[in-house]
Amino acid sequence: MTIRIIAAAMLCVLPVAAKTLNVGPGAKYTSIQTALDSASAGDVVSVAAGYYNVPDGIELKTDNVTLKGAGAEQTILDGMDKAYAIVSARAKGVTVTGFTLQNGTSHGFYISEDNYGTLSYCVVAGNKDRGILLGSGEPYAVLDHNTFANNRVSTIYSYRDDARTKFTNNISYENGRAIVTDSTVTHMTIKYNCFYGGTNDSEAARTSKTNFLADPLFVDATEDFHLLEGSPCLSKGEKKSNIGALGKGKNPVIEKPTAKKTSGVYKIIVYANDEDLGQKVLDVLVAGGFGNSESYVGDGPDDDANIKYGAATRDDVKAMRKLISVFYDGKLEEQEEFDSDDYDVSINLP
Repeated sequence: MTIRIIAAAMLCVLPVAAKTLNVGPGAKYTSIQTALDSASAGDVVSVAAGYYNVPDGIELKTDNVTLKGAGAEQTILDGMDKAYAIVSARAKGVTVTGFTLQNGTSHGFYISEDNYGTLSYCVVAGNKDRGILLGSGEPYAVLDHNTFANNRVSTIYSYRDDARTKFTNNISYENGRAIVTDSTVTHMTIKYNCFYGGTNDSEAARTSKTNFLADPLFVDATEDFHLLEGSPCLSKGEKKSNIGALGKGKNPVIEKPTAKKTSGVYKIIVYANDEDLGQKVLDVLVAGGFGNSESYVGDGPDDDANIKYGAATRDDVKAMRKLISVFYDGKLEEQEEFDSDDYDVSINLP
């Protein structure tokens, strides 16, 4: 009897095997965020090659989870100029590898508080603020074999000069500035990096004799960050690896998602000085299948005559305009702008 009790107790503490959660066409998950929310510590969320629009960004909220793409040149996460950060690490020990993180309203990769993680073999490009933000608290990161290009303000901004942060084997190309902290840059490990086009590149490069200043010679400096023959980054990294996320080659063709056709149902707010006109416009939109039960009419437009949209597709907006023209034949400017959680579509009428 004693032996049986011991055996049962041992079975209770056996570790649960890590699993791989696949995302992509035909996979169990079609949403990256849903897969991440279903993951446990040690799991890998593996994302198939493709172009993924992520206007709300992606968040890793479970410790020790890996988010793995099929390669930076063929797994693209696009914030569509709406996501604050393309990927946010809100947990400890997370890993993100094999993606392009582009078009965030602020950052490509974001960590704050006491969280930490690794970003490797990623292209971080075209973000409106920084490529990387290590924000408030005591976050840190290992940033290895990445390409940071055309981020408006800086490659990386870290509130703290933390010795646990390592910036190695990366290309920093035409970012506003390279490495920025609120203090010195003396504790971070900054080695085997190529800097070009930033206003403080020389300062960053001086942190180690393994860093250098040079044009990395991309296939296309706006969208294809493979290296041309003769690039100074080939075989110049640690252990003679290539510096950056990509070696020689060329981007494959990755199709962007096609827009939905029509007939989405949205929360619509119609602002109009003439309440009767506003109600008629809303009624016809609801009858057309576009307005949900939370839609309403408000008095007094807060802007010129326009239709602001974020959740709606372009085709839906065109269809709404056509319906609105039954009662309103004036100019109605379209603005692809979504700055409120209170509505999906806002229509301002005189």
